[in-house]
Amino acid sequence: FSAAARFAEREGIKGAPSILMRVAENAVKIALISAVGRAPSAASIDQHDFEIGYALAKWSAEVMIANIASHVADNLQEQNTNEVERVIKSAGEEGISQSRLLRRFRKLRKKDLVDIADALVQQGSVEAAQIIGTGGRPAVFYRGAQSDTAT
Repeated sequence: FSAAARFAEREGIKGAPSILMRVAENAVKIALISAVGRAPSAASIDQHDFEIGYALAKWSAEVMIANIASHVADNLQEQNTNEVERVIKSAGEEGISQSRLLRRFRKLRKKDLVDIADALVQQGSVEAAQIIGTGGRPAVFYRGAQSDTAT
């Protein structure tokens, strides 16, 4: 749980502190639902109910924070950066070529897209590799960073 809090603080995610502050409150509500589901006429919250409630509330908070980080933007540059990062990470282990990324983001100039991708590489959320082909220039591929566990 503290990893989600550190990630939210590091990324300056709006709304994250209030989401994290409600985990215990939501855990109790979920524990009550669990207890009532087990014994409707004599519901009593036990340790197992609270563990279920806490696990579900914690997971929910972490998912909300990750979605806020990847979908909420203050300006167009941040929105474009989030979108490029999502597309690169969704390409999986194989990654996505720079040329395919350029086709995907026709709304961006090549220089702007390359600058966004380079910034993502520098911050460590994506990796870049050059593949030498059988002719012409080397192709650049991007993929999600292997050590990126925050999202």
